Amino acid sequence: MQLKKFHELKINELISNIITIAKDNNGCRFLQQKMDEMPPKVIMSIFQQIIPNINELCNDPFGNYFVQKLIELLPKENIFIIINSIQTNFANIATHAYGTRVIQKLLEIDDMDVIKVLCKYMSMNLLDYFLNPNSIHIIQKIVFNLFPFSMFIYECIYVNMIPISMDKNGCCILQKCIDQSRDKNQFMIIVLNNILLYITDQYANYVLQYLVGLKDQMFINNVIRLIVQNIMIFSKHKFSSNVLEKVNFFLI
Repeated sequence: MQLKKFHELKINELISNIITIAKDNNGCRFLQQKMDEMPPKVIMSIFQQIIPNINELCNDPFGNYFVQKLIELLPKENIFIIINSIQTNFANIATHAYGTRVIQKLLEIDDMDVIKVLCKYMSMNLLDYFLNPNSIHIIQKIVFNLFPFSMFIYECIYVNMIPISMDKNGCCILQKCIDQSRDKNQFMIIVLNNILLYITDQYANYVLQYLVGLKDQMFINNVIRLIVQNIMIFSKHKFSSNVLEKVNFFLI
């Protein structure tokens, strides 16, 4: 279908072909423009038509935009139908390049019950989400925009900080979580207790550098105390030498 033909469709034809239209580049744009003008009865008919295919649409390069638009127009009870419909496929959607956008859109809904359910689903595979380049954006959204609901995220970090730190995606989102945390001591204790790993690992060293950059003098002094005996070795190491430069910068 071409964009001009979408305008020619009658409502019943549009609804019956909604999956195909939503997965089409021009069709998706057409729907997003028109849905604001549609009466609630038509929106509900569209909703009922797409629910059996909601998982497919969430991970579609164009369909995900349609789902996001639909979420804006639905009442709470229908939002829960969407959430329940994606429950068994939640991990696949959350870690998908397009699906993650739908989960983030759901997290924008100003309803405590919706947020609690989504956080519950996130908690089930949270370590995996820390290590995925797509789902880390969901974690970031919760920590930055929904901090009162983020305790489960920090509890996961405290238990799994080492594997998270040693992962390319994990070390990036970890630094953002630390930035939002009101108590950074727990992170510093874990790093100090595993200083050799944090100073030599290709990704974890960035977490150590980040903590040094917070300019907590007691932490910096403890880092120096733990590495001073092997400072010559560390100064020649590819990753630990960067940490030493960071520490030295804050000593000048």
